[in-house]
Amino acid sequence: MYEEWRAKRKAKKLLKRLRYDSSYENLELYAKHQGWKLRFYNCNDLPGDILLQKMGLAEYASKAHSFCYFSEKQKIIFLRDYASKEIARRLLLHELGHIHLNHLLTVHNFVEQDLDEEHLANCFAYYISHYEQWRKWCKTVTIKIILTVTILFAYFTLLRTVQNTETSDNSIRTGKQEETISQCDQLI
Repeated sequence: MYEEWRAKRKAKKLLKRLRYDSSYENLELYAKHQGWKLRFYNCNDLPGDILLQKMGLAEYASKAHSFCYFSEKQKIIFLRDYASKEIARRLLLHELGHIHLNHLLTVHNFVEQDLDEEHLANCFAYYISHYEQWRKWCKTVTIKIILTVTILFAYFTLLRTVQNTETSDNSIRTGKQEETISQCDQLI
């Protein structure tokens, strides 16, 4: 439970750094600024596939959707090429979760995946994705509330103005009637 809370807290920090924009382009730019290279694979002619062959990671990559490779010389995030930015965004968020939660793996640990670490990286990615949806929903609701309050305020202000006008008209009429009555009394 504590680890999930920690993943959520780290996700919030990343969202603030990203200025609440977790689009694929912004995530890619962020990863590059942190010194990570992004490589796509699974099309047999991509530079990522060639690199995986050279590194001896092709077999591992065939079983994974994405993974991080970290060494003293290189920091690479490998993403399977699905030709969809939304899938690439989700995979990149997952890998950034591993990075921010200090789950960095070396080539020797690829075979043994820790299910707890996978769950926490998924929590990290889920929180970022759903926080944005929640934030958009809040903006929509806030706008609707502001419009409703504005319309109600205008309605009640107009209603009060109309009532005040009617009251002043009545008092003017009442005042004229009293004047007329007093004039009549004087004549009698």
